[in-house]
Amino acid sequence: DQAKDRVLRAVKFAIENGPLNAHAKVFKDTIEFDNSSIIQALPFDWRGAAGGNGAADIFDELHAWTLEQHRRMFDELSVREWRRCERMKKPISLVMVDVDYFKHYNDHYGHQAGDDCLKAVAGQMQRAAPRPSDLVARYGGEEFVLVLGETDGDGAKWVANLLRQRVADLVMPHAASPLHHVTVSCG
Repeated sequence: DQAKDRVLRAVKFAIENGPLNAHAKVFKDTIEFDNSSIIQALPFDWRGAAGGNGAADIFDELHAWTLEQHRRMFDELSVREWRRCERMKKPISLVMVDVDYFKHYNDHYGHQAGDDCLKAVAGQMQRAAPRPSDLVARYGGEEFVLVLGETDGDGAKWVANLLRQRVADLVMPHAASPLHHVTVSCG
């Protein structure tokens, strides 16, 4: 039951923090938030996942699956936005976002706290890029990407700086960081 609860938390996190903004609805509509339909929707058997070493293996397999889904959604939607901006002869910008010292954060505070940290960062990204055409997606473990249609380089820098400030304003403790709170790097 402990393994199942961890899987459910991870799936709910993935659904709530998949490609955010309006794009999250695509994934949310495929899975209801009751436990039985979530477990039935998983692309693997949670009871025997990855050799049966318990919750850690289940989480690793689920994590790989959700990242693959996020990347697939990001690939599709970013190309669509690129083409839209190209047709309209408008600029498009991409901002990569990395949570600084995240491995140390996870090692120090644990995976659940790490998930909460990523969720908080994702929330600030959504606030910094609120337009329906803005795409916020998880790109890797602690990496996110912002696709900003109709936004030039100066606008992307402005959004990146706003995001950095909003994450810093959270003042989330991070004992393993030289700044002692969670920060992000953007480029």
